[in-house]
Amino acid sequence: MMGKGMFTYANGDIYKGQFRDNKFHGKGNMTFADGGFYDGDWQESYITGRGKRTWPNGNSYEGEFVKNIRKGQGVYKWDNGASHDGEWRDDKREGRGKYYYADGRIYEGEWKDDKKYGKGITTHTEATTTAEEWEKGFLKQLSTTSPASA
Repeated sequence: MMGKGMFTYANGDIYKGQFRDNKFHGKGNMTFADGGFYDGDWQESYITGRGKRTWPNGNSYEGEFVKNIRKGQGVYKWDNGASHDGEWRDDKREGRGKYYYADGRIYEGEWKDDKKYGKGITTHTEATTTAEEWEKGFLKQLSTTSPASA
């Protein structure tokens, strides 16, 4: 198949979009039988390029994918209001990123294997900042700076 079309899997997943050589290729979207959805780029029937994936629980990721995996820059949003904006590799947070807590705090720093790793700073809602050092998701060192008095 070439051009635009639609394909329905036996499990109920439905693809609508561009095809090349009988594969999903170009712009398209997939409605998953479980209620999830993807809209964006495809290559050789893989989610590859830029797009947005939404899961049935309300979580979503908008950014770069390679062969169905989050890889590159992207923003993941949880249904509780928290989000992570940063680098991804193998579907995990990796490299620099900002994590926005649902309560308003913001952590900016390094990530490795989906965990805080290395140096980072948390800005609290009352404008205090916390310099932190992490290893494999565990806090190693902490120092807090209060805002200047007016």
